[in-house]
Amino acid sequence: TLATLRGALASFGETNEALPVSVLLCLVNMVGGLPPDSSYLASLFWVGIAVMQIGHLPLYKVGLNLVAKVVRTLDACGAFLPENGDGFQHFLMSARVAVEKAADQVDDLVGISFRSSFSAALSLLLLRGMEDMSSKDEAYEVLLQVIGVVASCRKWQQADQIATDRKCDLILPYMILILPTATVRKELAHVFTTAGFAIGAEAKASLEHGGCVRLLEQVHKIDIARKCQSDYILYPSILAAMLHKSRSDQEITILYSVLASNITWVDTTMSLLVMESLAPTLTSSITNSHSSKLTHMLHDVMVRLAITRPNFDPD
Repeated sequence: TLATLRGALASFGETNEALPVSVLLCLVNMVGGLPPDSSYLASLFWVGIAVMQIGHLPLYKVGLNLVAKVVRTLDACGAFLPENGDGFQHFLMSARVAVEKAADQVDDLVGISFRSSFSAALSLLLLRGMEDMSSKDEAYEVLLQVIGVVASCRKWQQADQIATDRKCDLILPYMILILPTATVRKELAHVFTTAGFAIGAEAKASLEHGGCVRLLEQVHKIDIARKCQSDYILYPSILAAMLHKSRSDQEITILYSVLASNITWVDTTMSLLVMESLAPTLTSSITNSHSSKLTHMLHDVMVRLAITRPNFDPD
């Protein structure tokens, strides 16, 4: 089947996508039948990722289905437990070694790097699905699935009293990516429960009034304590990519509230560059917004932008 897929993708462009889509659907159906110790199982995750990176929507959607099925199957057979490695990212990156040369070439062509930042690369790839209405529901479900798996890994990673220098799987970029849609769908409590938070009535009410950033800051503090924040330098770029596509005031408000917080400002230079790129969007949003809450949030962001400038004088 893999050889057939290779041939179908090689001729893709000369014919329509029907053949590679059909072959990929066969792979999706085969995943559940593979034994837990199959060397093909984790490698199929990277096949799905590579297909998603092609950028053609029908292929992207079936590649997304393949990734979801592989992650679900691996999770069910305990692949992400401590006896099998250091968690979600470590297990999948270890499996990437078998296809590393080809995977690196695809990353280079697309302009992302799983080797440099697994969480940021996967988030940016899933962002493609969240931007298109025909794939948004599927991408949303995959994000929820990843958040649940990563939350389970973080639970035992943080509880490890022996390997205190153990790095935690990063969950923040997936949370940032799903929050705007979860806000619109009124599913914030479900998302944060999936992420491992105990959400009672008081916390649920807080979430409905902008309290999600405070919960994200808890994640941020854990990552800082574990020295896991190296990927944070890329998070403002993810936010910027989302803001350039967001349309509703609800989505824009939640994204700017994260951008105005301390979470993504680990590297001042990168944040400043991102904010400079957003200046026209900021100006347009302030001019056109009829929401006082959003206008206040935009003002906070602009203040954060101003104080990062050299020789800033508040007077």
